[in-house]
Amino acid sequence: MIRRYSDKKVDGNWALKHKYLLWQEIELAVIKVRCERSTFPADVWSKISLILKNCEIDVEEIKRIEEITKHDLNAFIEERKSHLPEELRKYVHFMMTSYDTEEAPFSLMLLDSVKDAVTACDDLILLLWEMAFKFRYTPMLGRTHGQEAKLQSFGLRILHWCRSLDYARYQLQSATTGIRFSKLSGAIGNYQGVTPEEEKEVLKSIGLEPFVGASQIIPRIVHQPLANALVMIVGALTQIAEDVRIAARSGMPIMQEFFDKGQMGSSAMPHKKNTITCENQIGMWRMAKGFADMLRDCILTWEERAIEQSSVERVAWPDLFHVVMQSFKNMTRILEKLQVFPDNMMLEIYYSHGCYASEDAKELLKEFGLIDDAYKIVQLAAAIVHEPCKVLKDYRLAKKDGEEEHKYPMIEEANMLGRCHKDLCQTICEVIYTGALYPIEALGHSQETVDEWNRKLQNIFADPEKLERWHNIFSIAYQLRNEDFIFNTYK
Repeated sequence: MIRRYSDKKVDGNWALKHKYLLWQEIELAVIKVRCERSTFPADVWSKISLILKNCEIDVEEIKRIEEITKHDLNAFIEERKSHLPEELRKYVHFMMTSYDTEEAPFSLMLLDSVKDAVTACDDLILLLWEMAFKFRYTPMLGRTHGQEAKLQSFGLRILHWCRSLDYARYQLQSATTGIRFSKLSGAIGNYQGVTPEEEKEVLKSIGLEPFVGASQIIPRIVHQPLANALVMIVGALTQIAEDVRIAARSGMPIMQEFFDKGQMGSSAMPHKKNTITCENQIGMWRMAKGFADMLRDCILTWEERAIEQSSVERVAWPDLFHVVMQSFKNMTRILEKLQVFPDNMMLEIYYSHGCYASEDAKELLKEFGLIDDAYKIVQLAAAIVHEPCKVLKDYRLAKKDGEEEHKYPMIEEANMLGRCHKDLCQTICEVIYTGALYPIEALGHSQETVDEWNRKLQNIFADPEKLERWHNIFSIAYQLRNEDFIFNTYK
């Protein structure tokens, strides 16, 4: 991974020096078990262990040898053996294949990286919980398909983010089950070198267990749930970024990334506050999917093994973890200083003209006897309250004459139109209970039908009790009445 997006912990987990130390740990563990089981002389392990643990691994020498051998494990073994007296060298890597040494350290590197990701995930989940309860009673307009829908609290929106990330975390933890398997069962997996008993004891000593039935490597299908879970983590984080990015659109933003002092949003336009971290996170999502796709292809191999999986795993696994950790950094930066605009949230509710309660209105009208017409009545009322006034409508439909002096509208026209728009505050609540419906051509209702609806509505709402129930469904408290259950459930 390039420095810009790399993580120090991931770098440490996947560093060559660290990997070689783990390889040495496995080699020594095999020797120790064989000494304990009298396969090797009893003092061999203590002698070899004392020497190798006190001889620093020479990474550059291993690279030099690998240039000649074109085999990194053999280069490592040669460098390690060079520190031993002749009589001890034969015990190192005795009757073992490369992945008898490499497979278990690979699992350990994956598990260490998962541990770091889980820690970062826990920190962000805690931050989201705190934010959710902070904004528990801040109302906002929910949207489906990008269109205004029902009311919710901003706290609930954050709770949605939190629950999604929490579920992804659960999947990540579950996926480590497969990573705790490894093997030392030889070149084709039938124990012609290390015995099953030796394999079990060696793996147990480092917290792993045998995958009985492996070939030269354990089947890469056991790793796929981890790749999937990591993508789920990045996906849950990217959903937050996507929501913030949409909500920050200029005009009437309801939230926005924090802008540091001296930060520039655009090299050309000084007014801009671009959602650069959110956009960067979309890029992280694309990279995560790409790396996971590469790793999925590693499931396939020729017969007992070929090495096409090796090159992919050397790059894709650490880079996928780099992406995960960068994603946590991105979203922590965004959420810790997220600018929230409750005033604009309320204005969005205001400009919805009561349509946030359209479903409740429809159902209540059915209860009041308008079973067949309730949907059409509310639909018409919504069209009416969103219809522009005459000035705005005329401007919308006007055709320019093409003369040069009238080619572009004047700024004064925008001011005039803005004033007209702000004066429009009628709601579906009022239009319906006052019986003020009128036909709109696009919906195709006749004047007679609409007149009949108005007559029925006026009769219904002459009843004070029904009118009170009607007004109640448009209150914010009514719309958010069941959110306490959600917050209390996941408190």
